[in-house]
Amino acid sequence: MSKNNRVQQKGALRRFFAIDLAKRESQLCVTDANGDILEERRFPTTPAKLEEIAAQLTKHDTVCFEMTTNSFAIARLFNEFSPAKVLVSNPMKTKLIASARVKTDKIDARVLAELARVGFLPDVWLPDEACESLRRLVSRRTNLVRRRTAVKNDVHSILHRNLVEYERPSLFSSESSFKSLDISRSLVDYYETRSPNPALDFIERSASALEVSVAELLGSEPNASRSKPGPQSQLQSKFEQVKLLPREKEKFIIQFLDTVLDNQQKQKA
Repeated sequence: MSKNNRVQQKGALRRFFAIDLAKRESQLCVTDANGDILEERRFPTTPAKLEEIAAQLTKHDTVCFEMTTNSFAIARLFNEFSPAKVLVSNPMKTKLIASARVKTDKIDARVLAELARVGFLPDVWLPDEACESLRRLVSRRTNLVRRRTAVKNDVHSILHRNLVEYERPSLFSSESSFKSLDISRSLVDYYETRSPNPALDFIERSASALEVSVAELLGSEPNASRSKPGPQSQLQSKFEQVKLLPREKEKFIIQFLDTVLDNQQKQKA
């Protein structure tokens, strides 16, 4: 056997599977070590079809595709179902190295295969699942903070446009919210740490500040199908009388009821 034939036989064992990923259908291009195209076809971008491709790979093969939304998941799939080398390319750097005037899925797949064959494919680091989850968490939080900042800027713009004076540092602070509800921080801390039942006055003022009804705030709209309300129970009647008392006395009664209910729950536990 000649030297050229031995090199060709050795090179034929190495294949380069380049995939131009798309949401529904992707383009596959397979080349050998000499750059000759062995196969070109389109296939549905589904886990089953990707597993079929992974089953064809050997340890001498290389599979590559550009970075996109689900590239890391596809890379893990190939690592799990095949012994081939997996490369995820950096699309920005790949574009700088090889740019074509005519851009189609078939041409993109061929370019990826050729760059992988000659060792010029700029790949990215593949994180594990834990690291990828942390990346998504940080990215999600960053987006939420940007949206929150955009909403705050809109509020500032509206107030400025209507010549409304306000204290800028404390406009969105907790103290500003307590002030608009006419409640103290100690009262909110009390219900957050001790009592699961807020006072009636607190519920009514919260509903008034939010411009909703008490029923809407509590998520219990009255039944519209009932033509006439039924007679009030004795407990409801007492609550109506409590609402007419001064605020300090009403607060004392509510706190007393909270203590009784809390002790009752402890006895049941």
